[in-house]
Amino acid sequence: MNKFFLSFKTKYYISLLVAFILCTSLLTIPVSAHPVLDSILNKRVPATIDTVLELPSGTKDVLVRGQLVYFATPHDDEVESPVTSLDLNVENMEALYGNPVIQTELNGKTYSLFIDGLAPVSSEVGDILDVTGTFVIKNGFPMLTDITNIEQLSDHDMPAVDTFTIAQIKETGLDMLSRYVKIEDVTLGEYEEFGLTKVSDKTGEISLYKTSPYPSDIKAGDVVDLYAVIGCSNSDVFLYAGTREANTSNIFDKPHEITPPLLLERDHIPEVSELGFYTLVVIAKDTQGIKDVSITFQIGDQFPITESMEVLPIPFDQNKYQYAFPTEMITENTSQITYKVTATNLSKLKTSLNGTISVNHEPTIIGLYPAPGESVFHLNFMPSASCYNFGKFPTCTLKLVKDGFPLFDGPIDVDSNAYDTFKTCLGSYNSQNLVYPPGEYTATITFKRPEDGKTLSKTWTFSLFKYNWDE
Repeated sequence: MNKFFLSFKTKYYISLLVAFILCTSLLTIPVSAHPVLDSILNKRVPATIDTVLELPSGTKDVLVRGQLVYFATPHDDEVESPVTSLDLNVENMEALYGNPVIQTELNGKTYSLFIDGLAPVSSEVGDILDVTGTFVIKNGFPMLTDITNIEQLSDHDMPAVDTFTIAQIKETGLDMLSRYVKIEDVTLGEYEEFGLTKVSDKTGEISLYKTSPYPSDIKAGDVVDLYAVIGCSNSDVFLYAGTREANTSNIFDKPHEITPPLLLERDHIPEVSELGFYTLVVIAKDTQGIKDVSITFQIGDQFPITESMEVLPIPFDQNKYQYAFPTEMITENTSQITYKVTATNLSKLKTSLNGTISVNHEPTIIGLYPAPGESVFHLNFMPSASCYNFGKFPTCTLKLVKDGFPLFDGPIDVDSNAYDTFKTCLGSYNSQNLVYPPGEYTATITFKRPEDGKTLSKTWTFSLFKYNWDE
C-alpha cells in the first residue's frame, strides 16, 4: 500500500514538472496572429495598399508602396506635419506639397491611400513612393499619418483616370475613398475659403473641402472637367481638389475652350556678349498654365540637341524662360546657331518658335587692369587685359609710357586657361620685381590672333600712387 502511494505521488509531481516545461516552452514560441502585418512591421517587404486597408486603426510603422497620383491639398504653413522633421534633403520646407495620394491596381481593382503629411518638392505625380507611418481611420476615412519616411523610387506613366458622375460618387464613394477621379461638365459654385465649396453636375451636387482658390482663369459658374480625390467625414462624402502647380495638370479643365500657348520671343543676344555667352530668352504663357518649355538647337553642323529651358529667377515674372548655349561647342568655324523653342500647356497643346543666332568671331578686348582712370597702389601694379575671339594661343604686346617717356615696350605672357572657354585669354605683364614711380601712365596693349594675323589694340590711362605710412 505504501509502495503504491509513493508511486502515485511521484507520478503526480512528474506530471506537474512536464506541464511546467511545456508552458515555458510555449511562451518562447513567436506567435503572429497576422503574418502579413508581422512582415509589414518588420519592414521585410513594403505592403500593398489593399493589405494596409485591412489593418486595425492605430497600426504603427507601416511601410506601404504605391504610385503618387495626386496632391490633395496645398501646403498649409499653419498645419504642422511630422514629416517636416525628416531629413528629406529639401532646403525650403515651405515648398513641400500637401497630402499626396498613392494608388495601385491589383486584379483589375484600384486601391488608394491618403497620406496625412507632406511630400518633398522633388516629388512628382507618377512617382513610385515607399511611405512609412501610422495607419489610422479618422471619422471613417483611412489614411497614413505620423509620416516618418518618404522614399522616391522611380517615375512611371500615370494610369488613366476613371470618370464618374457626382451621383455615382455620393452613392459608392465610401467604397472608393482616396480614389483619384474625373467628373465631367461640373458647374462651379461660389468659392468658400474656409468651408465647403459647392459644385454640381446634371446628376447632383457635392462639396469641395477647404479647396484652394480657383486659378485666375477659373470663376464661379464655369463648366469644367474636375479632377479630384474622394474623401469623407463619417458617412458624408466630399471631394479634395488640389492645385494646378502641385499636380502639373489642370484641376479645373476647360476642354472646350483650349487654345495653344502664346510663345513670344522676348530677347536674345544675337552677337557675342561680354564674356562670350549666347543666351536666348522667351516668354511663354497660357490661360491654363505652361507644362514645359523645351529647345532643340544645332550649333554649326553638329548634331541637334534637345533640352529643357530654365525659368528665369525673376520675381513676379515666371513666364520668362532662358537657355544659355554651351560655348564650348562654338568653334572658329561656327557661323550660326539655329533653334526651335516649343511650349506645351497643361492640355498638351504645343506652340513652336524658330530662330537663328549669328556667331560673332570678331576679336574683342573685354577687360583692362588697372581700369581706365583708376588709381592703384604702385607696389600692386601689374597691368593686364583680357580678350575674346583671339584663338587658342594669341600673342600680346604692351607699351607703357609715363610723362612721354617709354618704360616698357615688348611681349607679355598670355594665359589661355584664364577663363572657362579657350576663346578667352588673359595678357598679363609681371612687374612684381620692378617699382614704378607714382604718377600718370598711358598703356597700349595689342593682341594678335595667330590663325589669320588679325590684331586689336586698346589704349588707356591710369595713375599710380604711393601710400605715406607716416601720415
